[in-house]
Order: sequence, then C-alpha cells, then structure tokens
Amino acid sequence: MARTVLDSHPEINLARPYRPEPKVFLDPNAGAADWWRRCSPQDTGDDGSATWVAEKSTSYLERPEVIGRIWTELSDVEVVAVIRDPVERAISNWRFSTFNGLEDRPAEVALDPEHTPNGDAVTNDDGNSPGNVQPRRYLQRGRYSELLLPWSDRFGDRLHVVVLEELLHRETARTTLLRELGVAPTAAHPPGSVNASTDRVPVSQGVRDRLAEYYRPHRRPLEELLNRALPWGDPVPRD
Repeated sequence: MARTVLDSHPEINLARPYRPEPKVFLDPNAGAADWWRRCSPQDTGDDGSATWVAEKSTSYLERPEVIGRIWTELSDVEVVAVIRDPVERAISNWRFSTFNGLEDRPAEVALDPEHTPNGDAVTNDDGNSPGNVQPRRYLQRGRYSELLLPWSDRFGDRLHVVVLEELLHRETARTTLLRELGVAPTAAHPPGSVNASTDRVPVSQGVRDRLAEYYRPHRRPLEELLNRALPWGDPVPRD
C-alpha cells in the first residue's frame, strides 16, 4: 500500500507501530497535540530532514465526522486515500473478519447485497465509541464516490486518491504521489499490504459476479469525481 511508499522515503516519518493504527481523530476530544504525540516517530531527529509526519488510519475514510477535526487541527495536512477494485476489497475484508473471529457467515451470505440492506451489514458493533470500526461493512466500504465526496469537498487538491493496483505495478504512480506531496520523487519500494488477509478461503465466481453487478452503478460517479478512468477488470501495465 501507500504505507511502504511513504515510509521508505527519507523525507517522511510514518507513525509506528503500523498496527494497531493510531485512529487519533476518531476520538472527538483529540486535537493536534494528541496527534503529534501519538504519531511522531521516536527517531524524528533535529536535522530537519523530515518534511512530513504521517499517520495511516484506514477507518477515517468511512467516518466523515473526522473531516472537520482534521481540518481544524492540522492546517497544512495532505490526505492520501488508497482505493482498490471494490470486489477484491470486499472479499479481502470478509476474509480478514472471518480469520479474526469477527464473522461466521459464509461469503454467499455476508457478501450478498440482498442480505445487507444498502450494502451495510446489520451488526452488534457499537459505532459510537471512539476508535471503533465496524468490521462487517463489506459492501459500503467499496462505494468510494460516496465516501470520498465529503473529503474532496473539504480538502480539494490536498486530497490525493491513488489506486492500489497502480501503486503495486507502476513506478510512475508511486513517484507521482510523492511529487504531489511535495517531496523528492525518489524511487519508492513497491508497497506491501499491512491489512491483507492471511486466510485465502476461496470465493465462488457467483459471489464475485454479484459483487461486480452491485458496484457497476458506482463506477461512473467515481470516475467523474476523480476525472479519470479506472483499471479494474483490466491488467495494469507495468512500467
């Protein structure tokens, strides 16, 4: 993911540990001082080499209430959102939840839109507690245009949306991201996925087809929002 691209760069210090993620601004009482204390690496140093201090908290994207908190507290923030093929994202999310004991439904049920009204699984998760993320919102998390629009409205050109498949296979995608962040576009390591599922439970083609059909009407609004075509369903050329 973008984590490896950013963390491998000498001008960027990324918060550690990577897991659990900091999730500072899920707490309504958090401020800039909390963010700096929890996200600044111990080895920042005094030589001025680091241009950015960065945090990776994937749950921010689906929690719009954090947008105002970040905007207020971090005046010069740059936001990076990594998106991937929503079908593969939903399957990976289901595998992760299953592997970690958070899901006991088969993919044919958990990933079927007919069993998850509006794509949002009905769960016992307490969505109001600070730091909470709902582990079974598999379909909702792939409706990227809905999730990204409020971020785009607030941050404008300071929101950088990158496609995982391109980060994995294209050096130009990685160097472009670095240029947009205002750091030297040095060669970046191909990213790895910190949140990847370790359980490769097979998922039927029927499940994949239903997911593809579910996300079909969401693709055009996303391409219009990003003003670009997306590579999902086609091989991403290497460079």
